[in-house]
Amino acid sequence: MGASLRRNDSRLGGQHGQVTRLLSHFYPNTTCYALSDDSYDRDYGLADWHRRLNIDHVVRSSDPRRLNAADCSFDAVISSGVFEHVGECGLSELDAVSELYRVLKPNGLLFIWLLPRRFGRECVYSLLRRTAHQRRYLKKEIIEILRGAGFTIPYIRSHELMPLSILKRLSRYVSPYTLVGLDYAASERLSFLAQNFTVIARK
Repeated sequence: MGASLRRNDSRLGGQHGQVTRLLSHFYPNTTCYALSDDSYDRDYGLADWHRRLNIDHVVRSSDPRRLNAADCSFDAVISSGVFEHVGECGLSELDAVSELYRVLKPNGLLFIWLLPRRFGRECVYSLLRRTAHQRRYLKKEIIEILRGAGFTIPYIRSHELMPLSILKRLSRYVSPYTLVGLDYAASERLSFLAQNFTVIARK
């Protein structure tokens, strides 16, 4: 699933491992979770990327439908730019979040970030001849999916009013933390222009 997981003081990232590398600064026992021998792995050579980024702890699995982890193993799960792609692995969205629910401890948290909004900027991408996500969400849709798996949703907000390319340029002059705060505040007021959702769900 490309999910990011944490157990006590460890965290599982995915793909190339850049998120794992970042998190390992705060959580030294970070462990990277990655699908093995799928088309993405074959095209990009994920094991080589893990070596380049000095990621020593890697859990690999060839089954996208089931995480290589026992029930109730983790305190938190992070899904960043992943959830909208689970259908491409032949998974239903309900099955995907149910699997994340399975590996979370009681009261564990699921963080979903960069979840595309149905009516975000991507609505006009076809006019600009740009690629858009095939799957995008209404707020009520993601809430229904998560509740269907047993989660409660204490937090859901829009974010990324400004494209990341603009935020990156502005970060030369303004603290990235300040920019993120401003973006979330502006996205709440002008949610019809925001690109993504941030969701926190609790088991």
